[in-house]
Amino acid sequence: MTSSLPKTFATLLQYGLPNDFAKRVRDAGLTVTKARALSITDLILKYGLSPSEAKLLTESVRRQPIDPDVVSLLLQRSNFLCNVCKGDKGVSYILHHIVEYEQTQDNTYDNLVVLCPNDHDLAHQRGLTLRITVDQLRQAKEDWEHQVKVANAQRAAQKKDINDDAIDYGHVCQVAGNPSARQSVEILPQLQEKYPQYLRPEMTSVQFVQSQDRCHLEITTADRVRDYLVDETSKRTDLAFVSGGSRAFFSPSSPITENVRRFISEFDEVSIIHCTDLFTNEAATRIDEHWRRCGVVPGSL
Repeated sequence: MTSSLPKTFATLLQYGLPNDFAKRVRDAGLTVTKARALSITDLILKYGLSPSEAKLLTESVRRQPIDPDVVSLLLQRSNFLCNVCKGDKGVSYILHHIVEYEQTQDNTYDNLVVLCPNDHDLAHQRGLTLRITVDQLRQAKEDWEHQVKVANAQRAAQKKDINDDAIDYGHVCQVAGNPSARQSVEILPQLQEKYPQYLRPEMTSVQFVQSQDRCHLEITTADRVRDYLVDETSKRTDLAFVSGGSRAFFSPSSPITENVRRFISEFDEVSIIHCTDLFTNEAATRIDEHWRRCGVVPGSL
């Protein structure tokens, strides 16, 4: 969250200042209130800003500030890197209005993108010179945020290549000092690799959860409810009813790593659509129809 940043620095970011310039302004002892009250001459003579920097600061603090939650979401979803060059041109960044603020006064999430100063200059180019267009900015933002989301999920699960003999389970989360307490393993990256054509795209986490007497599957989904607000919902399914012959397919008495291995490697598509909400409705229908028609697990349709 933006609140985790120093207050003055976070406030300056809300007015669209480049982060390195915002730090210098903060270190000089300037605040938004002071910057509004001082003339460009005072900013140059008393605070050592260049004429262009003094003009930028003065013009920026006259705008309406960006909502701090929007700032936080933009930076987190971009890993604090430019959405165009992905940090190749430098780690400095600025919150750029895709459609100019002077035209729309639009500070919403959808009209903002994280850019480095170099690509910010290209976005402001005019005429026939090389420039980054509005459509290119929107596409770059969408693509980069998706890459960040996938990469973060993979890092969180400490993902490696999967096969039936050696599955990487990331780390088992449990209460410290109590091996019999609730444990969980994030398995969404493994499922994404095995079932890329079936999974519901709104899922942000799938955890296999195990306690002393129960095994659950916990699915978390995220839905955009406004410009930048995200509504997350978690649903837990008790797997006790899933049987393998005369015994439970997932036993709380077994190590969680063994139960996860069975879920990834042995729990087939037909079982998944009848016991979980992992797959889209379209995928579940196709799998069920294939099963009823052919009597076999469909595999990749």
